[in-house]
Amino acid sequence: MTKTKFQIYIDEDNEFRWRLIAANHEIVA
Repeated sequence: MTKTKFQIYIDEDNEFRWRLIAANHEIVA
């Protein structure tokens, strides 16, 4: 089963948010 464009967009958005949160934690820590 292939992912729809919407599902791929959500996956990319989640990865972006995760990296942003990780970067913020590194700055705080």
